[in-house]
Amino acid sequence: VAGLFVTVAVSDEVLRLDPRTGAVLARIPLDPRPSESDEPHGVAISPGGDHWYATLAHGEPSLSKFERKGDRLVGRVSLRAAGAARVELDRNGETAFVADYDRSRPGERGEVLAVRTRDLGVAARARVCPAPHHALPDPTTGRIAVACSLGDEIVLLSATGLEEVARFPVDPVPGEPGAPRFKPLNLAWSEDGQRLYVALHLADRVRVFDPAGGIIGDVATGSRPAQLALSADGATLVSANRGDGTLSVIDTRELVERARVDLEAEHPHGVVLDLRLLGGKPQRVVQAAD
Repeated sequence: VAGLFVTVAVSDEVLRLDPRTGAVLARIPLDPRPSESDEPHGVAISPGGDHWYATLAHGEPSLSKFERKGDRLVGRVSLRAAGAARVELDRNGETAFVADYDRSRPGERGEVLAVRTRDLGVAARARVCPAPHHALPDPTTGRIAVACSLGDEIVLLSATGLEEVARFPVDPVPGEPGAPRFKPLNLAWSEDGQRLYVALHLADRVRVFDPAGGIIGDVATGSRPAQLALSADGATLVSANRGDGTLSVIDTRELVERARVDLEAEHPHGVVLDLRLLGGKPQRVVQAAD
């Protein structure tokens, strides 16, 4: 039984891997336009493990819903957005949050969408910042942290209504709106909500913040870090590195990269750990990969 999913942008598919050996068990196509690259971006598993969700960023940006058993497609909704990126679920699995990664208007604010998972209806939309790429609920407060890829900042939204709560830059010297120096792409919250991990795509590193936006520290990764996943005990962070096709295994206590794994796939982008199937101990994934 496998609990590790990775999206592959160039081949328009999701890989299902054995977390103990790293072997590819299934290749699930997300390919509505066989002659074009639609770039699957985000993937998320429901809290009960019965469904998983994936976004397509190009063509007709959409959110797809799959049954876990047999990886069967059971629903797809067009998001009427220019570039659907990450998808994240609230703790109950009732709402999915999707950032509209629209790069065609580099200095203008893009949207974050809230989608009901029951019927894939869009419940709310909010214009937040230039090219938001990831919208992630805080596990303690429910606030939504948004990575603003072309704005070099993080925005915090309320869980209900998506109203702005706060915002802070990812560096004391950020780039101008539309011309980022760091390009924050993806996020991970610690279970206690006291650490926010941010993948800085143009800096080849993960930066760690406290809830008020103070910088706790940095750790170098492979080239062009994309999506992140954190183990249940918070001790291990994994980063899919799009630039060199690797996976970084990070010790969060020491803030060092413990291993770098060659995925033998071009431009890996998404990564998620299925805690239910791994008995709440996803660190077994990285031990096997190491």
